[in-house]
Amino acid sequence: YFVAAGAAWSYLEPIGGNFGLDAAAVGRTLSGSAIAGMAGALLVIALASRLGRQHGLAAGTLASIAAVALLTGAGPSLQFVAAAALFTLAWNFTFPWQMGLLAQSDQSGGIAVASLVVQLFALAAGPLLAAAALPVAGHTGILWGGAALFLASIVLFHLAARRSRP
Repeated sequence: YFVAAGAAWSYLEPIGGNFGLDAAAVGRTLSGSAIAGMAGALLVIALASRLGRQHGLAAGTLASIAAVALLTGAGPSLQFVAAAALFTLAWNFTFPWQMGLLAQSDQSGGIAVASLVVQLFALAAGPLLAAAALPVAGHTGILWGGAALFLASIVLFHLAARRSRP
């Protein structure tokens, strides 16, 4: 999940250019998208008892896929703004479900502590892999590759949840 998120996030400025935005407008958009991220975290609180961990993970990850799909190609600037907001909302919506799954999987708490290192490694690896793929795949290829990684993460989350059931 974090490899895909890091890869997409690192190229949002030039992707914003495809939507007619300059660097300053992209910066303002990303700053504003933090508000959508807060909404995503609050949605977890509001929906936790209704959705359940697996459905929450799936919903957030599918929203991440929708966000990167909206970022492909070019379109009106409002499309970029909506995609950035959805991307940040989904990221912050998905993260608590991931941490809950980790807590469920490891009662000792060791995995949850180590997960920060893994997340940071993945956030560093995403842009590195994207930079290597950029000359061949372009921004669109990076985004679709990220969508594939997001999809793979749903499968991995599901397998982890099944394995950790009491």
